[in-house]
Amino acid sequence: MNKNRLRCKKNYGKISGNQGFTLMEMIIVIAIIAVLIGLAAVGMSGYYRTADQMRRAEVAETAFYSLQSHVNYLERQGSLAQFHG
Repeated sequence: MNKNRLRCKKNYGKISGNQGFTLMEMIIVIAIIAVLIGLAAVGMSGYYRTADQMRRAEVAETAFYSLQSHVNYLERQGSLAQFHG
């Protein structure tokens, strides 16, 4: 039992002969990161397209309700009677 304790103390804090990463490991990690960035870019472009479509629909809806309100106002004033024939 005493030998095991000495062996653990002896190897404690020492670094094995393998230090750092190999070139192949670095290339694989960079490739994985590139794929993840590509997937994120595709997802974000779809998000921006959907957000732009929603913004345009809101602008069109606001314009429609504004014109409808103005037409109702002109009808109450009698200004549109000349167009009803």
